[in-house]
Amino acid sequence: MRWLAALAWAWSMAAAATDFAPTPFTQRLGAQVPVHAPFVLPSGVSTDMASLMAGRPAILVLGYYHCPMLCETTMDGILESVRETRLDYAIIAVGIDPAEGPADAARKLQRYTATLDPHAAARLHLLTGRQSDIDALARAVGFPYRYDPATMQFGHPAGFVVLTPEGRISRYMPGVRFSSRDVRLALTEAAGGRVGGLADRLLLFCAHYDPATGRYSAAVMRLTQAAGAAVMMLTAALVWRQRRRTRSGQSGGRREPDHE
Repeated sequence: MRWLAALAWAWSMAAAATDFAPTPFTQRLGAQVPVHAPFVLPSGVSTDMASLMAGRPAILVLGYYHCPMLCETTMDGILESVRETRLDYAIIAVGIDPAEGPADAARKLQRYTATLDPHAAARLHLLTGRQSDIDALARAVGFPYRYDPATMQFGHPAGFVVLTPEGRISRYMPGVRFSSRDVRLALTEAAGGRVGGLADRLLLFCAHYDPATGRYSAAVMRLTQAAGAAVMMLTAALVWRQRRRTRSGQSGGRREPDHE
């Protein structure tokens, strides 16, 4: 499977150069990202993330368009996870290599949109930019990256962040494979609960977010397990008490034989 190949590639890169091992996100929940910084669309038109978000939550992924496997696999995982999502959102990818230009982003965009319907394709935006703007965005996101001249590749975290409509970091989603449920809940939460159906909001209310894994776990399940354990303990106590009463009654009901 492609995502397993990506993980194998990441590990091989780490083994080949110990000092170039992939690094995780430096999580900065609530931080404001520079949504008004100038970037360039594949068409060559200048824009900014605020214009592309247009008041919607966004999935923001950083990488580079000549990445041999990891970046493409991550984007494939993102696109697959949102395939059935009916929320209003944007997906914004920003290239971290300033040597890449609109033509590089255009080729990659064509590859991604080949399997998307027009409505989903319209949500996807691939950007390139200047080194200073890329660095400012990476610092705000907590996205450490480093170029390795030996392999001519970048070492960087795998995954993406979810932004609120105002451009604040709401969630980190590390990895290359993502649960559709987790992504939908993250987008719903990032939008402040103003979008998404009642089922999403109720499920979100009953969910616990783990920032280390970027996943939601059902807290209700834990409560149910605890309640079940309590019921079992109470039942055992009642059975023990009933048996004790029965034995006590049997002992008290015995009569000593009469001695004539």
